[in-house]
Amino acid sequence: MNDEQIETKIPILPDTSALAPFRDLCKVFDRIASREKSTQKKEFLASYFMNWRSSGGDIFPALRLIIPELDKERTTYGLRESTLAKTYIEVIGIAKDSADAMSLMNFKSSVAGGIHNWVHQRHAGNFPQVLKNVIQARINPPAKGISIYELNQQLDILNSSDKKYEIKL
Repeated sequence: MNDEQIETKIPILPDTSALAPFRDLCKVFDRIASREKSTQKKEFLASYFMNWRSSGGDIFPALRLIIPELDKERTTYGLRESTLAKTYIEVIGIAKDSADAMSLMNFKSSVAGGIHNWVHQRHAGNFPQVLKNVIQARINPPAKGISIYELNQQLDILNSSDKKYEIKL
């Protein structure tokens, strides 16, 4: 069987990712992270896939977010944690010499400080968790969440931008 014959046998499903809230996928990730047994983790993911299938849509947009390291259409963004920390400090307007700014800049250290010091100590080395704790009280989530389609569009724009740019803070 050649490629053309295989392609004719695979149905083309509509892209329903614009109807899929990204927060639902995040809830699945949170549930998976909070469980120890792999069977429970598999059940949560299987349930998400079954719900998606029931929509009749193509699961590929969600898979790009679930297993980004296997996405051949989108490469890495080339942004290190220190660059992201500086960017968030500037965008959110955190004083550069504040304890929270130090928490972001020194996220690998368990003694960085900040208004969430005990949480920071627990998550030292985990940049996304430290960032979440610092900005959670500062930014109200939008009333309407972003869809998987919208998130993939933004990530594609970021990926297609010039890799040699510098963020001037």
